[in-house]
Amino acid sequence: MALSAPVGPQADAELQRLQQDFEAAEATFNSINQPDSIAEFNRIITVLERRLAAGDDAQARALLVAGLAYRARASFNNGDNGTADADIRAMIIADPTTTLDREVSPRFLELFENIRADMVGYVYFGVSPADAEIRVDGRLLQPGMASYAVVAGAHAVVAERPGYRPVQ
Repeated sequence: MALSAPVGPQADAELQRLQQDFEAAEATFNSINQPDSIAEFNRIITVLERRLAAGDDAQARALLVAGLAYRARASFNNGDNGTADADIRAMIIADPTTTLDREVSPRFLELFENIRADMVGYVYFGVSPADAEIRVDGRLLQPGMASYAVVAGAHAVVAERPGYRPVQ
């Protein structure tokens, strides 16, 4: 049986439930029972990954990145550096522009920054005329944005302007 992401009001209800679950997991993370938050974030992350596989959703992507960050930190604090490393990599793939608050431990921040430095590069675009749009891997760049963080590898870049054929 194939699972698909809900659409319409059902999707909004699912995202609201996930946000509530996330807040509960975050409370567990910030308690003495921090290791228990890993299982809570596992469930949230699984649902969000399924949802994003069905189509891009900025809110779900942001919640996924935050969930991966908490799970990575909890795993790291629990001595599971392999899971922490994998979650950091998944965070960066989901959003190469992601950063961490300086509130995290210096050792975790160093791990994150080292992985990010190995995985992320920047592409620079000069966009003219102003109504032209640039998409990288289907994501629209913000107007006036000159650089874009990307994970190392091949990417699809499309320039579009109303009334003209898209250029790849």
